[in-house]
Amino acid sequence: MTKVKVAGIQMPITSDKETNLKKAEALLVQAANDGARMASLPEYFLCDCPEEWMSQEELQAVAEPIPGPSFQFLADVAKKTGLYICTGSYLEKRPDGKLQNSSAFIDPKGNLLGTFQKIHPEDAPPKKEYTLGLVPGEKYPVFDTEFGKVGIMLDMDAVIPEAFSILAVKGAVLIFWCVNWSARWFNQIDILPAAHAMLNKIYTVTSNRIGTRVSKVGTFTYNGGAKICSPEGFTIARAIDYSEGYAIGEFDPELMAEWRNVIIPRDYPLRRRPDTYSEILNV
Repeated sequence: MTKVKVAGIQMPITSDKETNLKKAEALLVQAANDGARMASLPEYFLCDCPEEWMSQEELQAVAEPIPGPSFQFLADVAKKTGLYICTGSYLEKRPDGKLQNSSAFIDPKGNLLGTFQKIHPEDAPPKKEYTLGLVPGEKYPVFDTEFGKVGIMLDMDAVIPEAFSILAVKGAVLIFWCVNWSARWFNQIDILPAAHAMLNKIYTVTSNRIGTRVSKVGTFTYNGGAKICSPEGFTIARAIDYSEGYAIGEFDPELMAEWRNVIIPRDYPLRRRPDTYSEILNV
């Protein structure tokens, strides 16, 4: 199988959905014109992060079902560009009225392949989720594509080593990490995807925001840090910090197959020993 170009997008985020969708569309089209076959957007790209002062009415007003209007907009972009699109994330309104931080995965025909809900909501001052009632996800789905199985992690999910490992064990060869972290975490945005890629023998694609956000809890600057990392832990593509754009690099299914089917069985026969890991279940 030939190599496949993938893109991680970094973009400014405003309080206006239409502005954010148009910006996302422009960057997705550009990435497709550069040869990308898969691309991802940042966490909360559509309506910014929920904050402590927001009422349930305000949260419900910006939330949408999946499928819904914004999903359909991006599904049309997928059909126009031929991209697989990881929609970053936005507030999903469930049928029971409860909210989740959710990502959708769309195929090049505009079909919904599935959704992922953030497993580890947070309560940091710039991003209140748990106390505002956002429901944690419970499942780690992988999505079938012509290039192999794909997974999604949102934000704090990447801080939990087991989360990426579960997706890798389930056969994911590429994981999109969609994040909304300020430049304070510059180092972590750089290190985490490379470390997860190397430890789990997967490709990682990082998407983050850029620009300045002024909120009631402070002013935050975002550097982006979009990047593509290989299963050997190398950064093979990176966007320019603090600039609108994307990282675009080649995902090599044959390299993945070599690591999974040849190198690991040959060189590391005891690479995974789950019989020794039971103590982690008691933490």
